[in-house]
Amino acid sequence: MIPSARTSASRSRLRWIPTVAQIGSVWLIGLVVTPFVYGALLIAALSGNYAVMLIPAAAMILGLYVVGSLTPAASPMTVARGRRLLWSITVCLAGSAGWWAGLWVLAQPSASMPQNWPGILGGLPYALVAGVLMVRWTGLISLVLSGVLVIGGVFLVQKGRAERRPPRSPNVSRRCGT
Repeated sequence: MIPSARTSASRSRLRWIPTVAQIGSVWLIGLVVTPFVYGALLIAALSGNYAVMLIPAAAMILGLYVVGSLTPAASPMTVARGRRLLWSITVCLAGSAGWWAGLWVLAQPSASMPQNWPGILGGLPYALVAGVLMVRWTGLISLVLSGVLVIGGVFLVQKGRAERRPPRSPNVSRRCGT
């Protein structure tokens, strides 16, 4: 009876490995590939050839597919091969939307962050999306973290707008002297 309890505890610890590996790998891919996507966006804007954007986007989707293939037990969407492509596209698109939203918040005048933070946090939206697509505690934690980041971003933007508004001058009535 004791050996089976020990085996069960070992299996329990091993279930965390694919989850952590998948989230960490997705964060790393987002961190590495995202600057290339935005460099391609700059090239596309300057040249007018928006097909250039497909190259880094395809690289990101391919990288995410490989991560899903190497860690299939981490998410129900990465278990089957056909669903891995859907998972890769979902993480890429939703993570990119999160990245753009974060960039917009950081571009606000009231947002003050150290200069290297956007680079360090570049993969975070992708990792949060991958976490939300998992089950149980990982999905819940990622969903709560995403909500906190969205609420915090909205708060920063509203605070910045309030600080930029000119103060209202009190309504002073003047008397004309006769």
